[in-house]
Amino acid sequence: MANHPGGFMRRIALLSGFLGVLSSSSVLAANFVSAAEAPNATPALMRELNQGAETVAIVVGIKDGTPSPHAMLAHPDPEGEPERRGIRVAAQRQLADELTPSRLSVRHYYESFSMLAGTATREAAISLASHPDVAWVDLDRKARPLQAVPQASQVLIHSNQVNDAGVRGASQAIAVIDTGVDYLVQALGGAPFPNQKVTGGTDLADNDNDPADCDGHGTSIAATSASAAGAAPDAKIVALKVFSSTNTSNSSCKDTADFSDIFDALNWCIVHQAELGITVINISLGGTFDDSLPHGFCDTDDPGSATAVDGARAAGMPVFVAAGNEGLTNSVDTPGCVGGAISIGGVYADNRNSVSWSDGAGGIQCTDRGITPDQVICFSNSMTSLSLLAPGAFWSVVTRGGGLDSFSGTSPATAAASGAAALVLQARPGLSAAGVEAVLALTGTPVQ
Repeated sequence: MANHPGGFMRRIALLSGFLGVLSSSSVLAANFVSAAEAPNATPALMRELNQGAETVAIVVGIKDGTPSPHAMLAHPDPEGEPERRGIRVAAQRQLADELTPSRLSVRHYYESFSMLAGTATREAAISLASHPDVAWVDLDRKARPLQAVPQASQVLIHSNQVNDAGVRGASQAIAVIDTGVDYLVQALGGAPFPNQKVTGGTDLADNDNDPADCDGHGTSIAATSASAAGAAPDAKIVALKVFSSTNTSNSSCKDTADFSDIFDALNWCIVHQAELGITVINISLGGTFDDSLPHGFCDTDDPGSATAVDGARAAGMPVFVAAGNEGLTNSVDTPGCVGGAISIGGVYADNRNSVSWSDGAGGIQCTDRGITPDQVICFSNSMTSLSLLAPGAFWSVVTRGGGLDSFSGTSPATAAASGAAALVLQARPGLSAAGVEAVLALTGTPVQ
């Protein structure tokens, strides 16, 4: 039986895609949008418009006169942030008022970022893409979970030795942007929310204050980062749920999360950073580009992710993001590919004869043989822009409901790196995001 690193992947049926191309050909001819008509639209949005979309979920970058996150990294000014937040939101509301709700229905205003998200008519999207106060307009992309006595993964990164020396993540809080967290399991507090372990958070997808897990992925991420079976057992968890529940009982999630909700979670982290002591952000989620091209650092291709991740980094929080489980050698998933993210690939933690990984459709994606510790897992995406590697097979951690999960993928690898960052920050309080990344890289083992 094959292992599966990412339980939410789907295969697209060739027949339905082929019929869609045939049926849309007349629409393309009649409604083609040129680059001159929408000069600030990203390639992804242009493809969507030229496939005949009448409404589009979008993220809009706004020229509001405030410094970019890159500029704030170079010249920090925390005292001026309250004023900048007012300027950003005022500019976002002014732009939205120009278009009216029938043309642009706003989903998120972002006080920490110069952008907004919503659903626009085709005409409004084209209009925004040529508006003088708009820097760029992109699709609101979709993200999927990237799952797949000291255990081998703890030993590989030496977190057990560091824990034994008294560095266990005290005074650190890891924000887990995911499917939610089951705070009722004993390893994660074992009490109603908020509790002594899961100290804060919210549900940004369903717009309520309860980040209870609707899948189990987020619970396993939190446990890998910050339970006794994980890397930083004394770190706190801040649970930010960005996947909508499919029913009122919260028994399952939708397959994907909107990137605009992930951006909202990053905004929430910045706003609540001091209140909850958030020092590290974990995003074990990602989406692929639809053009099969190498993207390297993808800030231009995904400006919304670049803006939000850079904003969190400028606020002093390193953002760890999963590289993805598609086995790509020329790309990592977004938002892991933006320059401000610390992207994480996966390696094995122990010796094994062979492991086959499922493609999620009844077949085998890839097989590794003669496995040794630190061997890169065949499903782990890679490129020269990949930041770090961490154990992605296998973690035995608690999941929703209290059962044990044999957790694999670049998702737990990212959670392990986030936990390691909490250990670094306990030992070196105030270290910058770049400093945390440098410590992890310089103290790690080179892997070919």
